[in-house]
Amino acid sequence: QYVVVQEQAPSGGQWIGNLLIGDLTSSVPYGGEGDLAATTTALSDLLIASYYVDDAQAVVVNETAVTIDGHPGYFMHNELTFSQAGLETTREKLIVVVVDTGRARPGVFWASIPYNRADLNSGMDQVYGSLQVND
Repeated sequence: QYVVVQEQAPSGGQWIGNLLIGDLTSSVPYGGEGDLAATTTALSDLLIASYYVDDAQAVVVNETAVTIDGHPGYFMHNELTFSQAGLETTREKLIVVVVDTGRARPGVFWASIPYNRADLNSGMDQVYGSLQVND
């Protein structure tokens, strides 16, 4: 799910807020439940480097082990600040959750909510609170 926050971003295309669910990319190492914290950090770093403007600064607000539908996981909340002429937002909330589903690659929940659309936070919280693992 995503919503367009700014139709024409200065870097090209649209600036969006999103909620994404899927399997962890093979480019991020994962060796099992003991890697949850390191994998979540690595994925967060990869997302920040890949999808945000070059000067994006990230501060970890909260990180903790979690249980999602009876499965071990790890939750990380980063606050991003950045500046780009013509971009309507300068801050964004980034949530990354990695869940050991018992499969070779863990599940991932990724939410990115621009601060100029704080109204999207309640939807993100609702989706996060309803996460389930399909066995």
